[in-house]
Amino acid sequence: MLKIFSFYFVFLYINILNVVDATGRNRTYLIKKDFISGFKGGEFTVYDSNGKIRQYRMESKFGITHDVNVHTLPSKKLLAKLKAKVTAIMYKATITIFDNDSNKWINGTIEQNYKLIGNKFTILFNGNLLLMEGTPFSLNTQFIDESNGNTLAKFRKRVTSYFWRNKYDLQILSNKYPDTLYFLGIAARDHANKKIHRG
Repeated sequence: MLKIFSFYFVFLYINILNVVDATGRNRTYLIKKDFISGFKGGEFTVYDSNGKIRQYRMESKFGITHDVNVHTLPSKKLLAKLKAKVTAIMYKATITIFDNDSNKWINGTIEQNYKLIGNKFTILFNGNLLLMEGTPFSLNTQFIDESNGNTLAKFRKRVTSYFWRNKYDLQILSNKYPDTLYFLGIAARDHANKKIHRG
């Protein structure tokens, strides 16, 4: 009887851990771009998946390059920074993200790669390489772990963005990197597209 009880307890414990882990890894956000940002780069508010609770804020600074800070809401604690470089066409930026696990700021880069159809960015963070790649003729983009080909996160630009302000549905599938890394990726992608459309 004791063996049966012990087996049942272990089985229940493992399943609870699996549920908690799955919940932690699969997170979704709705990211809305401000309708007007003036002479600054685009600014965004990050909501929960239902678009009701404001969780993060991406704010830009005045300057000749794209300069973004990510804060939590409502505390406004600084979590991440992006600073673009002056380039002719392809987007390049340095990033700094606070990592809760190590309690340290970690540096990285985001660079746009030339691609005739679709879009592709290379993200170097903490010595690891990620690809942010959009499918040609699609609104979908994936963050891919270059070491094993796994999809870490993905986002979809809503169709209504072509008629109104840009909105992105972000789904994070892994705990390997801070969520703010993907926020900065979307900000970089949005700004790069705006630059290209301006010519």
